[in-house]
Amino acid sequence: MYVNATHFHPITKDIRMNISFPPARPLVIDCDGVLLDYLVGFKPFAEDRLGVELSPAGPENFELSGWLGCDTATTMQLVSDFNMGKGGSFASLPAFPGSVEALHAARATGRRLSIITACFDTPEVVALRRANLLDVFGDIFDRIDFVNPGTSKRAILEHYKGVAWIEDNRKNALLGAEIGHDTYLIRTSHNVRHEALSQHPRMTWVDGWSCIRRNESF
Repeated sequence: MYVNATHFHPITKDIRMNISFPPARPLVIDCDGVLLDYLVGFKPFAEDRLGVELSPAGPENFELSGWLGCDTATTMQLVSDFNMGKGGSFASLPAFPGSVEALHAARATGRRLSIITACFDTPEVVALRRANLLDVFGDIFDRIDFVNPGTSKRAILEHYKGVAWIEDNRKNALLGAEIGHDTYLIRTSHNVRHEALSQHPRMTWVDGWSCIRRNESF
């Protein structure tokens, strides 16, 4: 948001000065594991479906099959069923720690906020996700883009210029950095073991939203 102010000289009042401040950098944000805590809802759903108790430490890879102990096809069906609202809590996922306070603080500085979420782009899933985001954060987002799981976010990321990109998926974070975005990758169980081999001059590994707030000054 540009702020234009007109001031008059305190004595003559005939010298006019225009001051224009640059806009605060927009944020483009992944959703699951960044804004909403996906595993809090998905874990009990998957345990009930599979009849197993999953490790509370969480998955060691972004692809969940190893953690779930099943093949890729079964994993994708579980994710699809959960995201469609079939017996799970997809529409009522809680906020990822620190995200609500961070985004409202960012919005207060005039930042534009956009989301790229990979949760299927069917009308049913889109409606559930939008309702969840509205309930948790309020009407603060300027744009929400939906892609199917496994689909590249490149085309959408290339649409943006001069933004900060925030992700928990290591490959998507590196993609944004390679495109030219200053990127924050939030450490989590499924990416931390790859940290040493996943570095980029434009990508910063962070422990959560507090680190991002300090770096971005909001």
